[in-house]
Amino acid sequence: MNETIAKKVSLVLHPFALIIPFLLLAVYSPHINLQSSAFWFIVSFVPFFLIPFAIFIYLIKNKIISSHEGEQREERPVFFLITTIMWLISAGILYFFNAPKNLFALILSSAITAAIITFVTLRWKISVHTGVLAVFVAWALLVFGLPATPLLILLPISLWARYKLKYHTIAQLLAGIFVGAFSTAVVWWIV
Repeated sequence: MNETIAKKVSLVLHPFALIIPFLLLAVYSPHINLQSSAFWFIVSFVPFFLIPFAIFIYLIKNKIISSHEGEQREERPVFFLITTIMWLISAGILYFFNAPKNLFALILSSAITAAIITFVTLRWKISVHTGVLAVFVAWALLVFGLPATPLLILLPISLWARYKLKYHTIAQLLAGIFVGAFSTAVVWWIV
C-alpha cells in the first residue's frame, strides 16, 4: 500500500508534471495583460518543456533510458545534459527578449540546478526530483512570500516517496533539495 502511494506521489511530483503549473504561475501577473502572459508562456514552454519532454519520450521508447524514473545513474547524464542545454537556451531567449524577472529567475534557477545535477550525476546519483521541486518551492517563496509556505510540505513528501521506492538515499535526496534551493536563492539575488 505504501509503495503504491509512493509511486503516485513520485509521479505527481515528477519534474515534468510540475513544469506547466509553475510556468503558469511565473507568467501570471496582475500587471501584465493576458496576451503578454500567453506570449511568455509559449516562448518558455517550447524549450523548457516541450522539446525536453519529447526527447525524454524518444529516449524511453528507444530504450536508451529504461524508465521515466531514471533509476540507472549511467543512463541519466545524456538526458540531463540535453535538458540543461535546452533550459539554458530558454533562459537565454528570455534574457534576450527582456522577459519578466519571475519567469527568467525560475528558468535560470532550473537550468543552473540541472547543470549541477548533471555534473554530480557523473559520479553520484543526486535526486533530480527533489532538486527541481526545491527550485520551484524556493522560487514560489521568493515570489509570493508567506502564502507559498504550504508548498514546503511537498519537499518531505517527495523525499519520503523517492526514499520509500529505494530510488535514492537520504543524502542524495537532501543534496538535491540543497542544490535546487541554493541555486534559486543565488539567481534571485543576482537578477
